[in-house]
Amino acid sequence: MCIYPERWHEEDGSRHKIGVDELTDLTFDFTFRMSPSVRASVNFRFNSDFRVSGHPNEMTYIWKLLSDGRQVALGDFPVAEVYRRSDWGWVVANCNIVCCSLDDQQKSASASASAKKDSRPNTLDEASERLEDIPASHAHPEYFDEPDSGQPVSFIMKLEPF
Repeated sequence: MCIYPERWHEEDGSRHKIGVDELTDLTFDFTFRMSPSVRASVNFRFNSDFRVSGHPNEMTYIWKLLSDGRQVALGDFPVAEVYRRSDWGWVVANCNIVCCSLDDQQKSASASASAKKDSRPNTLDEASERLEDIPASHAHPEYFDEPDSGQPVSFIMKLEPF
């Protein structure tokens, strides 16, 4: 059976579950729900050793895909739901956090913007790079509504020794 490339892309874009290989290939914009306009980290990753890295509090914990790629267990924290964005990016979110996948252009813009964060843009290109550094809550506000879990939002953090 031959599937035309356009059709395959449409089907892939409508998937609502993620695989381990795809999840470990992505970098996320990590934002706490309690501070939605602050980018806590733009280097959050689900590593292939099944531990996270790039947590804004330098925490590391084990992660695991659940429900056939529709949820992610995050150590001792509440299980996160996986969502597919309309731009084909991914969101991993629970009652405490929202992690939005970054594409390559956003990752490079975030890196250069953080290096230049105290200076004013000199060119139109630099100004457009700064636009790429918009917090996820502004770029994808639909994922920052209160979760419908019926549970109170929990801000308990488990600290691990170095």
